[in-house]
Amino acid sequence: MLTKIAVTLAVIVIVSLVFKNKRPDLPRQQAETDGEQKSGMKSQTIAYIIVGAIVLTGLLFWILDYRDDRRVMDIRITNPGTGKVESYQAYQMDIKGKTFITLDGRQVTIGDSERFEILAH
Repeated sequence: MLTKIAVTLAVIVIVSLVFKNKRPDLPRQQAETDGEQKSGMKSQTIAYIIVGAIVLTGLLFWILDYRDDRRVMDIRITNPGTGKVESYQAYQMDIKGKTFITLDGRQVTIGDSERFEILAH
């Protein structure tokens, strides 16, 4: 995720440098009259707003992903032979297929014959 943001920012910086260097130098008087005639925002201001929006969007998605990964899930495992039910709790990010790591650090692997349920806490 961080790489995507870094690549996007690098592209924006390179493009802005290329266009900045390609702009011909205008005589001072012509530049002043052009500046007086233009209304609205400068392209540099727009670029800063776009970069800010990209960074804020990336930060928002990172925070939401971080919060979802650290959500505590209740896991109930039922043994079909005995009917015994065992309950565990684990973070959502620690559940990978039929293996998970509990909040107290135990690694649990569920057998093929066992039934398991994952519930949000």
